[in-house]
Amino acid sequence: MTSGTIDGVLIDWAYTGISCRAGESQRNDLSSITPGTITIKNSLIRLRKQKWGYNNATNLHNHLFKWEQDQPDKGYVAKKGCKLRLINNVFMVDQNAGYLDPAQNPKVNYGQVLVESSNNILIWSGPESALPNSYKQANLPSGFTLKMGSEGASIWNTRRNQWFDYYKQFGLFQNYRTFQKLY
Repeated sequence: MTSGTIDGVLIDWAYTGISCRAGESQRNDLSSITPGTITIKNSLIRLRKQKWGYNNATNLHNHLFKWEQDQPDKGYVAKKGCKLRLINNVFMVDQNAGYLDPAQNPKVNYGQVLVESSNNILIWSGPESALPNSYKQANLPSGFTLKMGSEGASIWNTRRNQWFDYYKQFGLFQNYRTFQKLY
């Protein structure tokens, strides 16, 4: 797994955010993997429920960050994986999207994953009563601020419009599926 940078990217209406899972050919020998660091900065990632998902699941989205997990029944145990740097990003979800710091997941056992985090916003667009405990401000990793309701929608729409103002070549898509409704 190599290092890389995702900078200034808009991922809107996705099922999964970023995957750092080993390929099928690597899973049986994770000792051959040298962990890299994925830097995500100045980006917007919005997950939305999909009509059809993985294994025919309906009306859901997956994780913001998908990491290798221990699965001894499949013959491999996660010991290594990508490290993560998150700087100046906006993430928007409307249902539980996994751990913001994959190291908090008991099935990911290779130590510290989130090596740097600053100026990130998590927008919860689902009903406040359904906010997962791990997304409450007190439980978020350092470098994250939680926003909800109309404030969250306003932040998303403003940042999204700023992205389109900067990347004018994608203007054709600016009005496609804008975020307007909160639960």
